Amino acid sequence: MKKIIYLYIVFGLFIQTSCHTQNQKMSEKTNFPYRVSVTAPREYPIEVHVGYLSTQQDFITPVPKAGVEDNGWQSEGADAGLGASQIPSFLELSWVSYAEKKFWKIATPLPADTILAYFRKGYKISWTNVIRSFTEEEKKAGLVQDTYDQIVIGVAPGGVVVVWLQGAHHRVEIGRYQAKDTVVDKNKFEPVPDVHETQEEFYNWNYNHFVPQETQEKIKKGGIPFGLWDEYRKKYNWRFHTAFYNPDKEKDMLQYLH
Repeated sequence: MKKIIYLYIVFGLFIQTSCHTQNQKMSEKTNFPYRVSVTAPREYPIEVHVGYLSTQQDFITPVPKAGVEDNGWQSEGADAGLGASQIPSFLELSWVSYAEKKFWKIATPLPADTILAYFRKGYKISWTNVIRSFTEEEKKAGLVQDTYDQIVIGVAPGGVVVVWLQGAHHRVEIGRYQAKDTVVDKNKFEPVPDVHETQEEFYNWNYNHFVPQETQEKIKKGGIPFGLWDEYRKKYNWRFHTAFYNPDKEKDMLQYLH
């Protein structure tokens, strides 16, 4: 019995030491590998024109031009293989919003210290949800330390821009920013432009092809619901409450209804 207790103590100390060492290494890191993507609400498709992440001195990575984005903010969007490891402190991005028939542009600083702090802090998660190898001791411990692996830029009608970090069922908001509408010649946007097509024709064609018919009807009746995506960002205090099925209460309710 004493031997078993001793082994539990040793195992516990080993796990504690391993976690401490891993956390210490994380707190000293300054670079973390990540992918970059852009996403937009499903009903309000967009397409990236140009964009990049940088520091105040150095270019880091382009923002991917991955075609029409309309998978919703619950999706991280296509990264097209683009990413980096240096922590960004500046974002520049322009895109076309097909439902609004206009281009938007943003050039804004990003809180590099906050981003780095979140990368370093990471989160605890079951080792079965992480794609990398683990020792048997780590598997027995169940939860392992992991961190974010993607910077997602969410855009929405009205020039709303929200940046968040994402990884393995975890997401944390970095900041909310406001873009300004801008003018981009469609001939400089399209890979193979039709020089006979007007800017208005360009907007109308893409509106009819990419904006869902149901959304077009909603826009005709009530316009675009500007501000809705800021409402979605509001946080509320809530918790689950489990109520077990009680057949007697159901009988009482049926008698009451009749």
